[in-house]
Amino acid sequence: MLRISFLGRHLFNKWEKISKLLNKIKVFLLLTN
Repeated sequence: MLRISFLGRHLFNKWEKISKLLNKIKVFLLLTN
């Protein structure tokens, strides 16, 4: 049970980083257009 929550937190942190990166790319594309 504990291992699953740890893995979930790890994946959530990764997803947060990826979503932040995607937001930066979106803003960059909007600015260049």
